[in-house]
Amino acid sequence: MKTWVLSFAVLVASACDSSLNAGNSCNATTCEGCCTPEGACRTGNVTSACGANGVACIDCSVQNATCSSAGTCLPGSGGGGDGGGDAGNPDAGGGGGGDGGGTVVFDGGWATLENGWQLAERPSIATGFLDRVHGTGPDDVWAVGEGNPGMHWNGASWEAVPRLATFPGVVTGVFARARYDVWICGYSDTAMRFDGGWAPVPLPGGCYAVIAISANDAWAFHGSAAKHWDGTSWTASRNGLDSATSVNAAWALSGSNVWAVGEKGLVARWDGGAWSSTRFDAGVPTSYPPEPPPQFNGVWGSAADDVWVVGSTLLRWDGQRLAPMPLGTDAGTLLGVHGTSRNDVWVAARDGALHWNGTGWQMVPWPGGGTAPVASVWTDTAGTAWFADGHRVLRRGP
Repeated sequence: MKTWVLSFAVLVASACDSSLNAGNSCNATTCEGCCTPEGACRTGNVTSACGANGVACIDCSVQNATCSSAGTCLPGSGGGGDGGGDAGNPDAGGGGGGDGGGTVVFDGGWATLENGWQLAERPSIATGFLDRVHGTGPDDVWAVGEGNPGMHWNGASWEAVPRLATFPGVVTGVFARARYDVWICGYSDTAMRFDGGWAPVPLPGGCYAVIAISANDAWAFHGSAAKHWDGTSWTASRNGLDSATSVNAAWALSGSNVWAVGEKGLVARWDGGAWSSTRFDAGVPTSYPPEPPPQFNGVWGSAADDVWVVGSTLLRWDGQRLAPMPLGTDAGTLLGVHGTSRNDVWVAARDGALHWNGTGWQMVPWPGGGTAPVASVWTDTAGTAWFADGHRVLRRGP
């Protein structure tokens, strides 16, 4: 059981908050605080309902934090959280551990934590869920999630992206192909594309994952449906993709070498003309009742003969064979993978981050302890790994 010590100011705010009117038109225009799912405007400075400028209220206690008068979650109120929610499910609650205790001091957009971790400083209105991160370089990184306007790192500071607060659904995918070519998608028939400014793009059926090879060559996945962008519109291209499975993640080396992985052991490849699918269950022990096939949550490669697939197990493709690879440690479910080369690979896992240096794995627990029921990872050109674990953006140098 956690014991919370709240300041007198927070207790007073809680008492006053109950007197606010509830309505069904809560937004940035009508509410200076945050909006509940029922449409009520709250002051936004209460730990259980934190936020400003009409964003969705967030419960700061799930990340072991309290709410500031400005409507932002402030870490440092205790140790690590206990996670919660379902692995790989962007709708699940919970998040990673706390900040390790003590006072967190931000300098230049970051606070230094234990074991080489750094914690990102959120803009005041970026108070929602963050579980997707991607970028193009050390000075161009995007972090997004459900009920969040999103955050962008410009190399000097974090800035909120209010335009994304209008996204008409849950954000589940982000991919930055270039500084001025970024895709956001989710449970909506409209995607968002950034080319210097954000603009809606029709995407019937929405998507769970999105990748882009060029300005005129991108893929979006939702369930077992694959949709291809030709520079003008999205076209369904399911032939060869297993209709009884669901895609969780994708990666592309080129327009003729695209990988998609997901539920029921799905591993699929696009060769430029058609999809071919298999269900991988090698390495799953035989038992009674039979164990289900693995679930895959991430895929990334450094070359055509070096592709990594992660989920309930770890696989590596050597150009000829996709085979299980031992980790040497139990890190829980593997949630995402990215790297810079075959000898520099990062994996986001339930219990922490894993790094492959070409000869072995190193396990780095999440700062503050705890677990991450959802997490993604992206590695920049300088070798720094960036993570979004639900309620935090973290990074760790090479």
